[in-house]
Amino acid sequence: MNDVIAQSQIDCISRIGDRFSVTIQIERPYLAPSGEWACPVEMAGWHNALQDIRGEDSMQALCLALTFVRQLLTSYVQGGGRVVVPGSDDDFPIDATFTSVGDSRL
Repeated sequence: MNDVIAQSQIDCISRIGDRFSVTIQIERPYLAPSGEWACPVEMAGWHNALQDIRGEDSMQALCLALTFVRQLLTSYVQGGGRVVVPGSDDDFPIDATFTSVGDSRL
């Protein structure tokens, strides 16, 4: 990624106890040749080949990218995994980090 605008480091612990580090990066949205806006997302160490998230404008592409990351993390936890603060056993604060972005309960 060339123009990272947001980054976070997490550890994931699988249902069977395997632990791995993940670096989440969001890059600045760009105007794609198709006329859509695209926002690159990387989750190095977990999902290494994600497609850019697309939207009608740069704001939507960015919000959808953040929503996508939140959904991946939430789904992992709902499936029995854990997302924790690196080097600790403390749960990573998904809700506090993403506040209402991608929250379907609103």
